[in-house]
Amino acid sequence: MKNKATKIYFTIMLSGLLTGCSSTPKHTPHIVNDVNQRGMVIAAQTQNHLRPQLVNLALHAYNNAQLDGFGNKHILSIIDYSLPSTMNRLWIINLDTNQVLFAEKVAHGIGSGTLYATQFSDQIDSRESSIGMYQTRLNGYRGRHGYSLRLIGLEPGYNDQAFKRAIVLHSAPDISDAFIQTHGFLGLTWGCPAINPAHIRPVINTLSGGTLIFAYANDPAWLKNSRFLQLKPV
Repeated sequence: MKNKATKIYFTIMLSGLLTGCSSTPKHTPHIVNDVNQRGMVIAAQTQNHLRPQLVNLALHAYNNAQLDGFGNKHILSIIDYSLPSTMNRLWIINLDTNQVLFAEKVAHGIGSGTLYATQFSDQIDSRESSIGMYQTRLNGYRGRHGYSLRLIGLEPGYNDQAFKRAIVLHSAPDISDAFIQTHGFLGLTWGCPAINPAHIRPVINTLSGGTLIFAYANDPAWLKNSRFLQLKPV
């Protein structure tokens, strides 16, 4: 009986780790209104490199994730994998102020392509990036890539193996303009979204605490089937 109780206890604890959410406070959805107007305000700060239409899509997904009980802070990150890796394609937004806090170059998996990410997978050992909505863990940690942040995939079939795959936000020395100038593309990973080492600590400190990350690609099946892109009453 004692062993059974211990097993149940650790199962519950593991469930809490995977969701990245505390079980005590009740989740109150934070819904973003005036999506189209906010999308234009946010995109303008990036000279529309982050397209208003993509902001709108990400905000819609953010609202649905909030309704489903995800997202502890009013921070949304958007990754646009349709852009080349030589451009900024990770934006971190404070939804209380509509301010773009960070605009970063971000790596994709070596199995996804070189300059462009064209292949995506959630399979272990695929070394490809995964798309969809993620939630970050509560705290950063120091791993083999230095200061890092675990990501929890929220979309079965698209990114829910992220924890098992050890998909984390981390830094790497070849995520740099110097690497781009030499090779014509950003450094590659085994599927993790990696950024420049000089920016990793402030970025992780902003994103930790159960924030939402929306990783986009022009994938018709995902766009049609994602639970976070379906219309829901708000």
